[in-house]
Amino acid sequence: MRMFNFHYGRETTTLRTAIPGGFVYIFLKDGTLRTFNWLGGIDSEVARRTPDAKPVKIYCTSYATGKGLAHRWLQLHKDEALVGCLFNGGVYAVLYQGDFRVVARDVLIPPPQRGKLR
Repeated sequence: MRMFNFHYGRETTTLRTAIPGGFVYIFLKDGTLRTFNWLGGIDSEVARRTPDAKPVKIYCTSYATGKGLAHRWLQLHKDEALVGCLFNGGVYAVLYQGDFRVVARDVLIPPPQRGKLR
Protein backbone atom coordinates (compact mmCIF):
# COMPACT_ATOMS: atom_id res chain seq x y z
CA MET A 1 0.00 0.00 0.00
CA ARG A 2 1.35 3.43 -0.95
CA MET A 3 0.86 6.36 1.41
CA PHE A 4 1.90 9.97 1.87
CA ASN A 5 1.72 12.72 4.50
CA PHE A 6 0.88 16.38 4.45
CA HIS A 7 0.92 18.90 7.28
CA TYR A 8 -2.09 21.07 8.12
CA GLY A 9 -1.24 23.51 10.89
CA ARG A 10 0.25 21.34 13.64
CA GLU A 11 -1.42 18.14 12.45
CA THR A 12 -0.07 15.55 10.05
CA THR A 13 -2.51 13.65 7.84
CA THR A 14 -1.60 10.33 6.22
CA LEU A 15 -3.47 9.27 3.08
CA ARG A 16 -3.30 5.78 1.57
CA THR A 17 -3.78 5.01 -2.12
CA ALA A 18 -6.01 2.01 -1.36
CA ILE A 19 -8.33 3.90 1.01
CA PRO A 20 -10.48 6.79 -0.30
CA GLY A 21 -11.92 9.39 2.04
CA GLY A 22 -10.82 12.65 3.59
CA PHE A 23 -9.39 15.55 1.64
CA VAL A 24 -6.17 16.49 -0.10
CA TYR A 25 -4.61 19.80 -1.18
CA ILE A 26 -3.67 20.21 -4.83
CA PHE A 27 -1.84 22.84 -6.83
CA LEU A 28 -3.73 23.52 -10.05
CA LYS A 29 -1.85 24.49 -13.20
CA ASP A 30 -2.74 28.16 -12.63
CA GLY A 31 -0.96 27.99 -9.26
CA THR A 32 -4.03 28.06 -7.02
CA LEU A 33 -4.18 25.76 -4.01
CA ARG A 34 -7.47 23.95 -3.35
CA THR A 35 -8.89 21.07 -1.36
CA PHE A 36 -10.66 18.15 -3.00
CA ASN A 37 -11.99 14.78 -1.91
CA TRP A 38 -9.36 12.06 -1.74
CA LEU A 39 -10.24 9.11 -4.00
CA GLY A 40 -7.08 6.98 -3.68
CA GLY A 41 -4.53 5.80 -6.24
CA ILE A 42 -4.89 5.12 -9.96
CA ASP A 43 -2.51 3.51 -12.46
CA SER A 44 -0.92 5.96 -14.90
CA GLU A 45 -2.22 4.06 -17.94
CA VAL A 46 -5.82 4.21 -16.65
CA ALA A 47 -5.46 7.93 -15.90
CA ARG A 48 -3.99 8.55 -19.37
CA ARG A 49 -6.99 6.84 -21.04
CA THR A 50 -9.54 8.84 -19.01
CA PRO A 51 -10.53 11.79 -21.23
CA ASP A 52 -11.79 14.12 -18.48
CA ALA A 53 -8.89 13.52 -16.04
CA LYS A 54 -7.06 16.79 -15.37
CA PRO A 55 -3.41 16.59 -14.24
CA VAL A 56 -2.70 18.18 -10.85
CA LYS A 57 0.15 18.40 -8.37
CA ILE A 58 -0.61 17.09 -4.89
CA TYR A 59 0.67 18.95 -1.82
CA CYS A 60 2.77 16.45 0.11
CA THR A 61 5.53 16.64 2.72
CA SER A 62 6.67 12.99 2.65
CA TYR A 63 5.78 9.66 1.06
CA ALA A 64 6.47 6.00 1.80
CA THR A 65 8.35 3.61 -0.46
CA GLY A 66 8.67 -0.16 -0.15
CA LYS A 67 6.12 -2.78 0.78
CA GLY A 68 4.45 -3.76 4.03
CA LEU A 69 6.43 -3.04 7.17
CA ALA A 70 9.61 -2.60 5.12
CA HIS A 71 8.62 0.85 3.86
CA ARG A 72 10.62 4.00 4.53
CA TRP A 73 9.59 7.64 4.43
CA LEU A 74 11.16 10.13 1.99
CA GLN A 75 10.82 13.88 2.52
CA LEU A 76 9.82 16.18 -0.33
CA HIS A 77 11.45 19.56 -0.80
CA LYS A 78 9.23 22.64 -0.56
CA ASP A 79 9.38 23.02 -4.36
CA GLU A 80 8.14 19.46 -5.09
CA ALA A 81 4.75 17.75 -5.34
CA LEU A 82 3.26 14.36 -6.25
CA VAL A 83 1.58 13.74 -9.62
CA GLY A 84 -2.20 13.41 -9.38
CA CYS A 85 -5.30 13.72 -11.50
CA LEU A 86 -8.66 15.34 -10.88
CA PHE A 87 -11.89 13.68 -12.02
CA ASN A 88 -15.02 12.05 -10.58
CA GLY A 89 -15.29 14.96 -8.13
CA GLY A 90 -11.98 14.23 -6.44
CA VAL A 91 -8.26 13.58 -6.69
CA TYR A 92 -6.30 10.41 -7.31
CA ALA A 93 -2.54 9.94 -6.89
CA VAL A 94 -1.20 8.68 -10.22
CA LEU A 95 0.98 5.61 -9.73
CA TYR A 96 3.72 4.71 -12.21
CA GLN A 97 4.41 0.96 -11.97
CA GLY A 98 3.00 1.16 -8.45
CA ASP A 99 5.08 4.13 -7.26
CA PHE A 100 4.49 7.84 -6.76
CA ARG A 101 6.14 10.30 -9.13
CA VAL A 102 7.65 13.45 -7.66
CA VAL A 103 7.67 16.59 -9.83
CA ALA A 104 8.68 20.21 -9.41
CA ARG A 105 6.01 22.74 -8.49
CA ASP A 106 5.74 25.60 -10.98
CA VAL A 107 4.62 28.19 -8.45
CA LEU A 108 5.89 28.37 -4.88
CA ILE A 109 2.79 28.76 -2.74
CA PRO A 110 3.18 28.62 1.03
CA PRO A 111 1.75 25.52 2.73
CA PRO A 112 -1.87 25.75 3.89
CA GLN A 113 -2.60 27.41 7.21
CA ARG A 114 -5.07 26.12 9.76
CA GLY A 115 -8.59 27.33 9.11
CA LYS A 116 -7.92 28.51 5.55
CA LEU A 117 -8.62 27.07 2.11
CA ARG A 118 -11.02 24.45 3.44
